[in-house]
Amino acid sequence: MVDAVQAEHTGISVVADDTDVLVLLIHYYVVLKLTLLVIMEQPVRERGIIDIRKNASNQRNIATDLLSSAVISGCDTVAGYSGICKSTVNKKLKACNSIRL
Repeated sequence: MVDAVQAEHTGISVVADDTDVLVLLIHYYVVLKLTLLVIMEQPVRERGIIDIRKNASNQRNIATDLLSSAVISGCDTVAGYSGICKSTVNKKLKACNSIRL
């Protein structure tokens, strides 16, 4: 992403189907204060395209904590055993705007 900005590209397209990639894209979009178009294209056609700029704007208050929330909620298997899923962690994060200790 940094290289694309330095090269003055107008947009970035990332092909991925993973929430961890989505979290990283949103996090760095906000941290790097990007304005260019960034999309995540999912390889499964039915799932469509995710506009990272729009998601980063919607998640701006919690974007810098998204990496921490992904670590806490773990992968789907771990979350299932622990009873802590990504949506639960993100709801808590939105409610208090931070998970910093």
